[in-house]
Amino acid sequence: MPILSNNRQWWTYFGVLFLTAALLLWISPVERSLGSGIKSVYVHVALTWTGMTVLILAGILGMMVGITGLSVLHVWLQALGRVGMLFYALGFTASLLSAKINWGAVFWAEPRVQASLKVVVAFGLVLLLAPVLPERHRGWLYGLLAAFMVISVYRAALVMHPQNPIGLSTSVAIQLTFIGLYLLALMLALLLAVVFRQRARGRKTGPS
Repeated sequence: MPILSNNRQWWTYFGVLFLTAALLLWISPVERSLGSGIKSVYVHVALTWTGMTVLILAGILGMMVGITGLSVLHVWLQALGRVGMLFYALGFTASLLSAKINWGAVFWAEPRVQASLKVVVAFGLVLLLAPVLPERHRGWLYGLLAAFMVISVYRAALVMHPQNPIGLSTSVAIQLTFIGLYLLALMLALLLAVVFRQRARGRKTGPS
C-alpha cells in the first residue's frame, strides 16, 4: 500500500511541514551581529544540510545498486538523488542571497562558495550522464557524486563561513532554530522523495 495514496494527502503533509517551518522562521531569534539577517542563514543552512544528508544517503544507496543491481533500490536512488540535488542547489542559492543580505555582496572567490558551485556543476553532469548509463553504473555515479561533494565542501577553507554555526552560538534558541529547521527541511525532502519514487513505480507498472 502506498505511503501517500493521493495528491491531496501529499499536499496536506507538505503544507503542514512547510507552514511549521515558516512559523519557526518567523518567530526565530535574531543575532547580535547579523540582526534579522540571520534568518537567511537559517534557511541556507537548513536547505544545504538537507541536500548534503540526502545526497550522502543517495551515495550509499548508489554503491549498493552498483554492487547488487537491484531495480527496487535504483528507484529509490533516483528519487533521493534528484531531491538531494534540488535541496542542495536551493541551499546554494539561499547562500548567495544570505551573502548579499549580511555581507553586502557575494564573494565568489570565497573557497566555500567556489566548492559549492563546483558541486552544483557536477549535478548537471550527473543529470546528463545518468539516463544513458546502465542502472549499476548510475549507482556508482551517484556514489562518486556524494564523495565529490563531501570532499569538495570539507576541504574548502573557511574564510567568511563560521566553522560551526550551531556550536559557536551561545543562544540555545538559535541552536534549536537551526536544528528545528534542518529537521523540517529533511522531512520535506524525504516526503518529496517518496512521491518521486511512487510516481516512478507508477510509470513502470502502468495503470492497473
